[in-house]
Amino acid sequence: MSFTGASLWHYRHLQLLVGAGVAVAVAVLAGALLVGTSVRASLRDLALQRLGTTDLAISTSTSFGSRLGAAMVIAAPDAVGQTTSLIAVAGTVSHATSGRIAAGVQVYGVDDTFWTFHGVAPVPLSGREAAVSERLATELGAVDTDALIIRASGPSDIPLATLQGRRDNAGARIRVTKVRTLEARRMGEFALQPGQGPVAAVFVPLSLLQRELRIPGRVNTILVQHTKREGELERVRAPAEAVQTAWLALPCRTTACASAAYPAIASWRSKASGATSAPTSRRACWAP
Repeated sequence: MSFTGASLWHYRHLQLLVGAGVAVAVAVLAGALLVGTSVRASLRDLALQRLGTTDLAISTSTSFGSRLGAAMVIAAPDAVGQTTSLIAVAGTVSHATSGRIAAGVQVYGVDDTFWTFHGVAPVPLSGREAAVSERLATELGAVDTDALIIRASGPSDIPLATLQGRRDNAGARIRVTKVRTLEARRMGEFALQPGQGPVAAVFVPLSLLQRELRIPGRVNTILVQHTKREGELERVRAPAEAVQTAWLALPCRTTACASAAYPAIASWRSKASGATSAPTSRRACWAP
């Protein structure tokens, strides 16, 4: 027997242990890869479900005219199928009777076009009526006809944290009546930011939130649907760029534009493939 063969035979037990260890390590890494892929796919599906039929979202830390969304459809009918304008801010909601408080709530001011945009049954809201997500209803222990108190800060040209921020106008206190609990399939968990846990959200009439936040006729978010949906990365980028072009081509009604009010245009449905679009020009102005 050769020296090499004798050495292998002599240390056979150690080599078997090393081989078994390598096999276990490979199995663990392969399992982690499969689990990670599955988790990413699950989170992506959850995020897309919460987006509804949204292809792109245009948002700003300030506000712009609520008619700009309709103007985009006219400006780029080949790229923009339909739009809906809304106010989306973060806030807290408390139960007027029990005093329970829910923080980190997504507060949405919507109109009838929001439900039509997502292809779900309309949720009629008028006056001070509000619809809440299942998570928020459970957290507050709220049932229909209960009174809720919403505290939220509206869009501001100057952030409140800065020296020039208007701290005397820190936010609004809005008393509403809960009339409905929205399931996830009816956009109750609508969210523009991805997350794993259930969404705490409250939906109120757009006109009410505009009045209480003192921004009549203005919004801070526009949701956009492409005229045609394509799966490939290159074909997703084209509508996103067309929407950006349509936005920048809107007629200016003011002579000056604040850079802080410049919106972010995000191609949410193509994010998983790396297709995002962000404006590169400063030509946009805001309609009053």
